[in-house]
Formats: sequence, structure tokens, C-alpha cells
Amino acid sequence: RADLENRCKLATDFTDGALVKLRHAAPVGHGFGVPSPEEVQMAWARARSSMRRHPLGRAALENAESDPYPLAGLPALFSLVAGTEITPETLLDDVSTRLADALT
Repeated sequence: RADLENRCKLATDFTDGALVKLRHAAPVGHGFGVPSPEEVQMAWARARSSMRRHPLGRAALENAESDPYPLAGLPALFSLVAGTEITPETLLDDVSTRLADALT
């Protein structure tokens, strides 16, 4: 129960963080702009810094700098909160590779 409580606190910190706030400030599809890649990276850096205050956040993000995922550390964070490994999906990349191969 304590583990679940700690994971829920970390999830709450994520939802209150800069990355989620940035997304909610950009209502895509309604004629408004979207955040630039630089804005997204800056928001994610602020969110990571905030989540590292939690022991579980520190554990989840300890290898974030070496993570090749575009938002480094996000899969590890989600995995820790979920209590099971969550890996990035490659479906779009796989389909685009197959299409490019089929066209050549």
C-alpha cells in the first residue's frame, strides 16, 4: 500500500508538472499554435527536476541523460508509476519503414 501511495504521489506530481501544463495551454486542432520542440524540452527538463524531489522520481530518472527517447526518462517514469515495464511503441516507425521499402 505504501508503494502504491508513493507511485500515486509521483503520478500527481507529473500531472501537475510543466510538461502537462504546456500541453493544456496549446489546444491543438482549434486554430492555435503548438509548442516548439525547444519549449517541450524545456518543460520536460523542469518537470524532471521537480519529480527528482521524490525518491521514486530520482530512481526513475537516474539514467535519463543516457535515454535515447525524445523525452528522456519518460518511459522509465511511466514504468515505475505503473509498476511494470512500459516500452516505447515502434508501430509508426515500423509502418513507415515498410512503406518506404515497398516504394523503392
